[in-house]
Amino acid sequence: MEKSYALITGASQGIGLAIAHELAARGVSLLLVALPDVHLEQSCAELQRKYPHIDVQALPADLTREEDIRAVAERCYREQWRLRYLINNAGMGFTGPYESYSYEFYEKVLHLNVMATARLTRLLLPLLRDHTPAYILNMASMAAYFQMPYKVLYSSSKAFVYHFSLALREELRGSGVSVTVVCPGGVLTNPDVRRTIERLGRLGVAFSLESQQVARSAVRAMLQGKSEHVPGFWVAMYARLRHLFPKGWIRRALGWVFRRKFAEKTYKRA
Repeated sequence: MEKSYALITGASQGIGLAIAHELAARGVSLLLVALPDVHLEQSCAELQRKYPHIDVQALPADLTREEDIRAVAERCYREQWRLRYLINNAGMGFTGPYESYSYEFYEKVLHLNVMATARLTRLLLPLLRDHTPAYILNMASMAAYFQMPYKVLYSSSKAFVYHFSLALREELRGSGVSVTVVCPGGVLTNPDVRRTIERLGRLGVAFSLESQQVARSAVRAMLQGKSEHVPGFWVAMYARLRHLFPKGWIRRALGWVFRRKFAEKTYKRA
């Protein structure tokens, strides 16, 4: 039987790697897209060793560069991989006053969180259409639901992913290509993220999950054809309760929380 492939961005660590394990366990071959470093090599070797019955390919790329995105897509067509899953997971998260980050940093964030998802989806959609049933899984964030002070550009970029996914899902209705957007709360992906979540106190920790938990829940939602999904019972409950409060009230409350934890007296200016 011809192998089915999943292309996963940000696949060398964290949620992306965890999703790769979830799909590999289901017999899906993998195209791992990540920065060209030792993490990508190690992840590919680990997956190939653990799942010898599938094919694992490394596609090193910097997704903030349009030429790298095109190169990834061109290789998929050239190799004639039977692409049935596109996992747009790569992204950058950060917290702090808007003025504390440079213009160049924000440009990189937008290229990765917004443009990479839009570009890769557009370039690979014809290939997915050729191998239906097919699935697109876009990783947004709980931040997509809120206007978040101290996460100004991050929450805005994830709101794009959220609306893009649901609009595209409706456009593709009946095509055999399903689109799911996942909006996790805090994800304990690396030491820096863990420290940031711990600074938010018990509530931050309570609303956080391990990468493996998010990946397992996300893949299940994708295969069930759900439109959107929030992993974790308490996080999902919190997401639903947001409709009970005025947006302005929530915005001010978030500003108060983050101001206490992250506000700085001096800012670096671009």
